[in-house]
Amino acid sequence: MADPQIPFDPDFDSPQQPASQEQPAKRSIFSGVNSKFAFVFGLTIGLVILLTVVIILLINR
Repeated sequence: MADPQIPFDPDFDSPQQPASQEQPAKRSIFSGVNSKFAFVFGLTIGLVILLTVVIILLINR
């Protein structure tokens, strides 16, 4: 009982784990595109939707 129990971590010594997690991410819409382009694209779509809602609300008041 003098030795402390170390919790068992099955992913401690497995280098294949990060590689298997990247496989589903490559099937996304932005496959092969850097993350900055995806961020700017999403931000642009969000701003267009926001401006459309604001214009519709201003017309209907």
